[in-house]
Amino acid sequence: TLTGALSAIRQHACQVLTCQIQTLTAHIQHLIGMLKEKREDLGNGVSLITLWTENGNADALMNAVQKMIRDRRTVVLAGTAGRLVFARSQDLDEDMALLIRETGKGGGRPEFASGSGSEESILKAAVKVRMSFNAIKQ
Repeated sequence: TLTGALSAIRQHACQVLTCQIQTLTAHIQHLIGMLKEKREDLGNGVSLITLWTENGNADALMNAVQKMIRDRRTVVLAGTAGRLVFARSQDLDEDMALLIRETGKGGGRPEFASGSGSEESILKAAVKVRMSFNAIKQ
């Protein structure tokens, strides 16, 4: 019957979506682990986290970065497959939108920006962040 067929399709679609959500969640957790391993202490309790992955999921990366900047005094510069995400915790003043425009292409808010670029964009941005915080410390 048509009702039975629709029910079977609906059930299959739910199973597929559940599987996709579980896969994305696992990918986000994996990225968070990778990001935590890349943490660098800049002094004054400020952490810089940089990460580039060639074949990642941009949505998962964005979610992972959003979770990482919940930590106080944190700057995250991350990218995957040409997509960049620069973000900072609310207690810092670095302008991530300006930083992404200086080292790649894109924009956003002072605390969270995204755009396009390469691993080199992240390396250039990391140098700028290190210089900024070293200048503040001295």
